[in-house]
Amino acid sequence: MCVFRPAVVESQGAYHFVVLFSSILVAYSREQSGDHAASVMSILDRMEVLAEELNMASLKPNQRSYNVALDVISKSATNLNTSLAAYYEDRERDNDGSDTARPDRKRTNPLYAGIAAESLLSRMLTLDLRPDAYTFASVLNTYQRIPNGKHCSLVQYL
Repeated sequence: MCVFRPAVVESQGAYHFVVLFSSILVAYSREQSGDHAASVMSILDRMEVLAEELNMASLKPNQRSYNVALDVISKSATNLNTSLAAYYEDRERDNDGSDTARPDRKRTNPLYAGIAAESLLSRMLTLDLRPDAYTFASVLNTYQRIPNGKHCSLVQYL
């Protein structure tokens, strides 16, 4: 992933920064091959961190950013071994401060896409962004696309 320096943001304005990241998200959503769910989650995380570090609320992802990310996650839900497994494992490792992966955690959790979709919906609500019909449809599509119909109980996979 590209690293953007604060000097670029200050010289071109926050609007251009959000548009740039949103363009990257759109490119991922149009890519037909590959699983880019973890990449879009990382981009949204980076946008939120930069907004906080630079104290510029306008750098936070907007509704379009989240909707495009939800679209990518929805498309990745059909993959049993999604890239989101590594994303969530990395986040857990960062939170625990450990350098090793947990052996008891299943790497092929089919619910990671659903967890990611609900997480993005929650983040939108936290930022006072108003989800639209597309937002809710993407979350529902994510669960509908999970293989083997295993979307009833989160407990058995966590």
